[in-house]
Amino acid sequence: MDRWAHIVKPGYSQMDIKGIINQTIEGLESAQETANRWSPFVTLMEIPEYLANVAIARNLVKNMDVFVTLEDHVWEVIQDAGGKLKRTGSVHLPESGRFDIVVWDNASPTVLIEIKRGSWGPSLLRKESTRLCSALNEATSIKHGLLAYFMLLEDGKVKSARSRIYDRTKSIAQSVARHIDRSSTRWKIRRHSGDIQVYENYAWRAEVLELYRNRRRS
Repeated sequence: MDRWAHIVKPGYSQMDIKGIINQTIEGLESAQETANRWSPFVTLMEIPEYLANVAIARNLVKNMDVFVTLEDHVWEVIQDAGGKLKRTGSVHLPESGRFDIVVWDNASPTVLIEIKRGSWGPSLLRKESTRLCSALNEATSIKHGLLAYFMLLEDGKVKSARSRIYDRTKSIAQSVARHIDRSSTRWKIRRHSGDIQVYENYAWRAEVLELYRNRRRS
């Protein structure tokens, strides 16, 4: 657990998970605004995912007392967090895998963030939640896993874009929560939503699904 020991900051306060979540949502929103400035009608769902990764990382470092790594190796992060993942990895955590953003408190990783620039349904997020749960189970210092995603929808034949965004993001959160309840008793899901933004005939929203320890089963 000494990979970053040389840059430990003294006097760190307890990790502010609410602040990290807020900065993650604001980072996604900032990335969408940047995409629109670069090219009209271009959305975050149509550009490389790293734009969102960098926007979130910049927000975290600028506004929180943390440092971050991007695209960090799964095996090294688990090891730094006190875990014992084998070099060969596991079914859900292959040794060649990487985490989008790792948030560090002192020399230990404490929050994992996986980012999806767009998600039409819950299946990909269910898969990512399983991956995060596997990492959290292996690592003693990692307390939270965040699934951050961006959703954009147009007006439908019956419902407005705003109504469709509201319904779709709610349904996704419920689906991922049920998946976690069925697959793990150690972790629970908490939903955090950005404001629904409306422009002409479409609406979009940034969301974070927070994986946190179920204290009754710890």
